[in-house]
Amino acid sequence: MNSFSENQNTPVARALILGAGREPPNKSGRVPLPRCLLTDPFGGRVMDWQLAAFKAVGLDDITFVGGYRIEEVGALYPELKYSYNPEWETSGVLESFYHASQELNEGLLVSYADIVYGTWSFRGLRA
Repeated sequence: MNSFSENQNTPVARALILGAGREPPNKSGRVPLPRCLLTDPFGGRVMDWQLAAFKAVGLDDITFVGGYRIEEVGALYPELKYSYNPEWETSGVLESFYHASQELNEGLLVSYADIVYGTWSFRGLRA
């Protein structure tokens, strides 16, 4: 059974990734990729690192809340569930939570989409 700590008995069974926003265009006017699709020097994406870390502790029920270029994320990661935030350009993280409200109950790990985790990052989730 997975849990955040010995004091909490709620198993962590799912993950929610918040990735609806975007960076402004750079000086050349080029529209950037979503941060979760940025690659490391070896070709791995930020999302690849996150998913590997989640799966290393048995989290395979993963929902991505997106807006900006969500179609590209969905094409690259069809195994995820998706929730669309149509207000992504003007709203913040609370709006994304609202659009994923069906996922918000006990046993949920929440992460921003632009954080790189190693496969060892969530070892503490294992009981």
